[in-house]
Amino acid sequence: MKLPTGLFRTDVGRQRSNNEDNGWSHVFETPHPSGIVAIAVVADGVGGHASGEVASQIAVNAVKHVFLGDPTTYGTDESTLIREAVSLANTGIQEWARGNAASSPATTIVICAVTESTMFMASVGDSRGYVVTPHAAEQITEDDTYVATAVRKGELTAEAAESSPLRNRLERALGLVTEPTVEVKIFTRLWEPKELILLCSDGLYEYVKSADMVQIWRSYPDLNELAQVLIGMANDRGGSDNISVSLLRHPNFRAAVVPYSSARGPSTIDTTIQLHEAVTIGQSKIPEAPPAEKKRGFPLTLLGYGAAAIGVGILIGIQSYLITKQFVRPVRRAEVRQAVPEPARLGVEATASSVTISVPSGYTINPPKVAKEVPPKPSAVTFALGKSGTEYKAGVLDAAAQASVNSGLRVVVGKAESLDSFPMKQLKERNLQALVGQRISITTAADINGDTPLVTFSVTPNEPKPQSSQQ
Repeated sequence: MKLPTGLFRTDVGRQRSNNEDNGWSHVFETPHPSGIVAIAVVADGVGGHASGEVASQIAVNAVKHVFLGDPTTYGTDESTLIREAVSLANTGIQEWARGNAASSPATTIVICAVTESTMFMASVGDSRGYVVTPHAAEQITEDDTYVATAVRKGELTAEAAESSPLRNRLERALGLVTEPTVEVKIFTRLWEPKELILLCSDGLYEYVKSADMVQIWRSYPDLNELAQVLIGMANDRGGSDNISVSLLRHPNFRAAVVPYSSARGPSTIDTTIQLHEAVTIGQSKIPEAPPAEKKRGFPLTLLGYGAAAIGVGILIGIQSYLITKQFVRPVRRAEVRQAVPEPARLGVEATASSVTISVPSGYTINPPKVAKEVPPKPSAVTFALGKSGTEYKAGVLDAAAQASVNSGLRVVVGKAESLDSFPMKQLKERNLQALVGQRISITTAADINGDTPLVTFSVTPNEPKPQSSQQ
């Protein structure tokens, strides 16, 4: 029996010092009594809660316990096994919190179990499960977030949700569910050989969109290279969070195009993770054929060589035609990274006595209101520190002073009835398009309601200059 291929990879990202993600990918040498042949999981410890990395590890351990433990304990129904694993993870996190006096540790989870022909997928939180083909990437799971619920109710468009500042606000997470059994929706569908199962944390899909997943899958059928390119793209585009991906490839998968030379040899495999590589073009070791019995008859041999040459020529011609028409055009790494333009962002520069907010070309800062009058510019606004009860060191802005600026200031976006607030250090990570036209205030962390902001302004795009026509 052919086995699927499984792989899990995680990266701390570019802006975090601690990785709170965990995950697992496992292929059974002998099918589970339920018929399951492989399983994958990703868990993302919830930021802002204590011990997020512990919560995500407990969740992964619970999945291992259910699927690798005594099969008579949890039965053989695929959906029941997933529900048992998720509920066990939730209670396990709560028990650990009680025993360690920890404050509400929590994690998201996305899990997928597959038989030879069927996949079973579920999630809690905003970690996602995708099915990727050479032509499309489809999100299978549903996010447990404020904006996702609003989209399902018809209260918000998918486009607005994509750029909403509230898109990461969770409605559910493991460790915070009070019921003994966590209700999860199981998504069941057939698993086709061309389909890649991709589970990931929000640190990946915030930067790597569905179109990127398709292009990368077409160009990197090897799972090691695929994971490296996915994580590399997320880091290149910001890497503001931990990045994790867990992959399952069908046992009957065959790469339609090999965009790299087989002379390179197989990619380096992390032996700490159990992998069962299916035979793929460019990696397989084809056994040598036994010596052919010598036959007499030079003309027949010559005809055979001629027919083989004609056949190779036809195949090369067909491939060249398809590549020219871009039906199976290999996508190079540089092209993939340039597929989606980088979003516009605000610039933030801090000194020991002031902070300057600037906008890129094409945008204007509307006349701001500042606590201490500073001549504003159309492209930047500067405001003084040391107001509203927060004092900063004078002189050179060393690491301690920078930390003080980051922790002592926060940003409030929107009106009083629908505020979104976040730490100052996240301002330059936000997509500027999501902030255009909104009221933006910088205030102190102690100013809970934002009543005495240091500065208030808004950003608008410049109107295009009319082009003069020549007679």
